[in-house]
Amino acid sequence: MNPDNTQQPAQTDPNTGTQPVVPSQPTPQGLNFGSPSIPQPTTFTPDAMGQTPQPSVFPVTDAATSIPQTTVPIVSANTASLKSRRVSTRRMFIAGIALVLLIGGVGLVFTLTHGKKSPQTNTSGKLPALIYNDAQIEKLAQNKQLTVSALTTINKTNAFYSAFRLAAQRPVVQTNWDVYNTASQAGARPAEYTISVMSVDYQSKEYTYYRDDYTSAGATLSRCAGGPTVTYHNVFDPVRSTATTKWWPNGDTVSCAFAAASARMTDGMNTGGLSSQQSDTFVHSLYASKALKVNSVSLVPHTGTEYLQFDVNLIPQRKTAAVPYSGMQNFMDAFKATGLNPSTYPYTNFGAGGEGMHLQYYVNPTTMLPAYSVAVSTPALDAQGKQVQPTSWSHRYVEYSYPSAVMQDVLDPTPQTFSSWPDH
Repeated sequence: MNPDNTQQPAQTDPNTGTQPVVPSQPTPQGLNFGSPSIPQPTTFTPDAMGQTPQPSVFPVTDAATSIPQTTVPIVSANTASLKSRRVSTRRMFIAGIALVLLIGGVGLVFTLTHGKKSPQTNTSGKLPALIYNDAQIEKLAQNKQLTVSALTTINKTNAFYSAFRLAAQRPVVQTNWDVYNTASQAGARPAEYTISVMSVDYQSKEYTYYRDDYTSAGATLSRCAGGPTVTYHNVFDPVRSTATTKWWPNGDTVSCAFAAASARMTDGMNTGGLSSQQSDTFVHSLYASKALKVNSVSLVPHTGTEYLQFDVNLIPQRKTAAVPYSGMQNFMDAFKATGLNPSTYPYTNFGAGGEGMHLQYYVNPTTMLPAYSVAVSTPALDAQGKQVQPTSWSHRYVEYSYPSAVMQDVLDPTPQTFSSWPDH
């Protein structure tokens, strides 16, 4: 035993005059293949098959059963055999290292493919592909096969964006609005509210805009009409109007300017008159923002027709350091992605840019166009992602129609209202 792990001088065997062969390198630490011993010649008797068993020359043992190294005299006749065994030892050592590396590589591959993150799990953060399914739904509706059971086979998110895209392509859009604000989210409509009707041709830019502003004193009716450069404004004022003079010309044409009137075009979310490519860009940009979450879709009867009712939340999304969270602004950003100028097209979104929204969106399944919507604002988020409690909640009810031409301007003092759906 050599406790100092130093090399000791070899002793000459007095019987043979030769020096014993001692392994010059210990087995590397951590790779214990045992201490090979050189067996003595053994005589084997052939078995019943006439085969002579071969001895295991270099048995591999672990630390607990390893055979202590011993000095074995080697006769000169066995020198060639000894060299051959040394080569075999080196080869086994190299093979052992290769085996360890192979096992480690297999373990790494197994970890990458069968670890905690399943290859079937979407860990990239990418959204599923948006696939329009309006043709599928229209066919079911036209064949009277759109049932509750059939609805379970329809992708609700694809269906919502399919309807949104088709509406964005309509050249002429007419919407009836009812807008009011409350001190609480579930507050009833107060005495102050506005009902308006906007009819616009996005190709010619011709439009007609009716607006009725209600207060406790009564309704002030405004009627605007014209084109991109010509507007006029007539007012029916319950205080000033008389039996003989009901309409008072108003020189304030700012309220009727096309850009100002755009605040009531469509529904404060969508637009009209887009090409197929532009509507694809608009919809895909909005989808990519991840701001809209389609919670559910159901069938709701109304005047003898079953409509698709989409329950949707607009959730403010984190954007930049300058604009930490963006809500309704996502609609404007999606429109700008088309390359169109919102000031001249025109386009505007309803509500504050940072606030969210809860939306009930009703779609006629036979046309896949929206017919009615109810929206209420939800709180904006601060830089830390916490809700900012609002002092006022906005509510809007919108009824949609798609005429072939803009409605004609008529100075009728009859207050505007909805044609079929409730205005509040």
